This record gives sequence, C-alpha cells and structure tokens, in this order.
Amino acid sequence: MKLRLALRLLAFAFAGLLGLLAGALPALPAAWLGQALALGSGGRALLLETAGTVWHGSGRPALRSGGQTDEESIRAFPGAVEWRFAGLALAPLRLRLALSGAAVFPTPVLLEVGLAGPLSLSAGRLLLPVEVLEGIGAPFNTLRLGGRLEAGWDALGWTGGLPQGPLRLEWRDARSAVSAVAPLGSYRLDARPDGNGGFALALVTLQGPLSLNGNGRWQPNGRFGFTGRASAAADRSAQLQPLMNLLGPSSNDGVALRIGSP
Repeated sequence: MKLRLALRLLAFAFAGLLGLLAGALPALPAAWLGQALALGSGGRALLLETAGTVWHGSGRPALRSGGQTDEESIRAFPGAVEWRFAGLALAPLRLRLALSGAAVFPTPVLLEVGLAGPLSLSAGRLLLPVEVLEGIGAPFNTLRLGGRLEAGWDALGWTGGLPQGPLRLEWRDARSAVSAVAPLGSYRLDARPDGNGGFALALVTLQGPLSLNGNGRWQPNGRFGFTGRASAAADRSAQLQPLMNLLGPSSNDGVALRIGSP
C-alpha cells in the first residue's frame, strides 16, 4: 500500500510539473534566446532589442569582437531578425527556430539552440555589417570601409563558442573613403578547419582594379596571422597609390600585406 501511495504521489507531482511547464514555456521571453545565443557562441554573437517570446519574436543581431564587457566592440546589424517555433529536438532538449529577415538572412535558415550543447545552423547566408572588418585591426580600422559583406556556410555548428565547419566570407563592391576608386573590387575569404581547433584562411580576388590575395591562420586562442600581396591594375595604378601606401610597404610592383603574427 505504501508503495502504491508513493507511486501515486510521484505521478501527481510529475503531472503538476508538466502543468507548470506547459504554462510557463509559452511565456518565456525573447531575452532568454539572446542569453542562450551569447552562451552558445562564447559571447561573440548577441541579440539586442528583443521582443516577443522564444516561440515567436524578433531581435537585432550583433557581433562582439573584443572582451565580454567591451561595449565599443559591439557591431549591430542594420536590420532585425524574426523567428518562429519550428519544433523540438530531444536528448538533449533543443529548440528549433526558423529565422528570417531580408536585411540579415537573404533566405530563411533553421537554428537549433538548447540549454546545453552546441548551436547549429542549417546551410545559408548572412549579411554582415562591413564595419566588422575594422575588428581585424590596422590598416582596416583606419580606411573607413564600405561595400557588402556576406558570410555563407553549409550545415554549421558551434562547440566551445567556435564555428565547426568551412565558412565563406565575400566582400562585394569594396570601397574605402580614402580612395577615389570605387568599387575597389570584390573578394572572397575561405576559412576551413585546420584539425587543431583553428582555421586555415585563403583570400582571393574575384574582380576589380585592386587585387588582394594571401593566406593566413586563425587559432582558437584568438591569435591571427595573415600574409599576402596587394597590387593595382596598370590603368588605375596612380589613382590607387595613396591607398596602397596605407596598406603596407612596397614589394615587387605591389604591396606586401602582413596582419597579426603567423
């Protein structure tokens, strides 16, 4: 009898817990999703100006390139993202959300986020504020850059706050306020996992009078190194010379690019 009573009490308690969850989950504020995003990305991805709930809401994404409390390092996106509930995954419990917002995602993507475990994104593209390039440091932080910056990926996850999988970053119609030549060109940076937690980088020029090419490496401790070369098309050499002088020292009819340490 005692065992049967205990089982009944346990069943009632479990039913009560389910009832509490059923009542609380629909009201979870969108700010909870922002906290989960920051936790899953190691504080690098943020969600500002949130509204609604975790099931249907909106917010403005932002990236932090500096320390956890460095407000000046936060670069907010030009538009908001809207999300809608798209299902649950179990073991561990993960929330699936469909993300949209033309100013950020040209096509909708699916995000999975939970209280534990890595974030994951379905294949897609992300429009980034070009100002994030200033976070690379000199000379980019002095050139007042413009153009369109877009990241692309196949199915992508995060572990320990770092993306796991190849990434593509394209800078289209690149411009600089210190150069009269516009656009300077379009460029692509491929970042591929190196097997040690970091990324091998390869920069190529897609088109334009200013050619930028090189290779580098980004390591999980934040160490970044890149070496390459910049050169100008013959018919734009004189016009591009002031910008070339800012990029680095002259080398073999071009400029040697060196950022960070190899």
